[in-house]
Amino acid sequence: MRSAILVTTRRAGILECEFRGSYVVVRRGKAVRHRGDPARLTYFRSAAKPFQALACFEAGAPLAYGLSLAELALMAGSHTGEPMHVEAARSILRKAGLSAEALQCGVHPPLSEAAHVALLVSGGRPSLLHNNCSGKHAGMLAGCRCLGLPLETYLAPEHPYQQSVLRQIAEACGLSVRSVAVGIDGCSAPNYAVPLDRVARSYASLAAEAEMPAGEAAAGAAHAPLAAPPAASEVGAGAGAASGARPRTSRTSRTGGSTRHVRAATAAAGVDAEPAPRTEAALPGGSPLATMARAMQTHPEMVEGPHRFTTDLIRATHGRVIAKVGAEGLFCVGVVGEELGLALKFDDGSARFTPHVTLAVLERLGCLRAAEREALSRYAGLSLRNHRGITVGEVVVRV
Repeated sequence: MRSAILVTTRRAGILECEFRGSYVVVRRGKAVRHRGDPARLTYFRSAAKPFQALACFEAGAPLAYGLSLAELALMAGSHTGEPMHVEAARSILRKAGLSAEALQCGVHPPLSEAAHVALLVSGGRPSLLHNNCSGKHAGMLAGCRCLGLPLETYLAPEHPYQQSVLRQIAEACGLSVRSVAVGIDGCSAPNYAVPLDRVARSYASLAAEAEMPAGEAAAGAAHAPLAAPPAASEVGAGAGAASGARPRTSRTSRTGGSTRHVRAATAAAGVDAEPAPRTEAALPGGSPLATMARAMQTHPEMVEGPHRFTTDLIRATHGRVIAKVGAEGLFCVGVVGEELGLALKFDDGSARFTPHVTLAVLERLGCLRAAEREALSRYAGLSLRNHRGITVGEVVVRV
């Protein structure tokens, strides 16, 4: 099946560009809507992060090191290199008795232009902590440290920790481990290719595990303007600061302290898995996936950053919609209360019209309210304007 034209642009009524791609919507494990090719083999890229982080729970690190919800959200995030992101990544490593030198994600400038300029003006230079994947890597290292696994090879696909990650990805997608193709991501960590509808299924499972945010149970709940990010003092706080979550019955038997698979792989590899010293701290009730969802719901600024679509979509819906960007034109959404997942992939790898299509699909499904549409309207403009602000064309979205 071929991809479909999802967006066109017209200038003075003449077709100028076409943007092809595919999307699929899964509700309660079943595909209910799609355009293009729902079986398109697709790399998760950074959209895998909420599920990659589950291996950290299997290792017991969030509880052992008292990781906060803000830090867990950073592990799921593709951050923009703001000071709060850098400090949260550093805090994860510090709690595990590690430093930034252990990271193997590579260096790039902050994705936030303002953060990059501020860094240069201050005389600083981009570091490993500014990499948008530093939170994910810090979580991986914390998990390895907790189990006494080798740190120097933590990114090797055959490493026991990465084998745990692979199992988590396969389970979230409802696939066998053998059905998941493995490549290497831009940050040097293993990454996973599965059919697009399985990516959507994973986000439906994330939504199914998530708690409905307070005040959202009633369909007519009032919506406040987009909230400001939390004070810097929240970053690095103990996990007990997030203890407001209500306990719930998990759909999975995994718990934060379950290490049987990792320990078995470690023993098979002949590694002495002596765990690092621990400082116990209470995490919110619920499954690891529910905890990751709550982290993303309550700390959307850690999932991407200020003035970014991912962050503002979560914030505008007060966490009822959980979103995550992936590289090369992938965008994923889970809608809490609907057990619904959406996976969108543009063929050319561009993210230019990701907000337009995402919001149009959510609108078509009845998943957006009037106040939410208004709060997000700047991301879905259908007019093409030049540098003088003159309207010179239009954007047409086809969902």
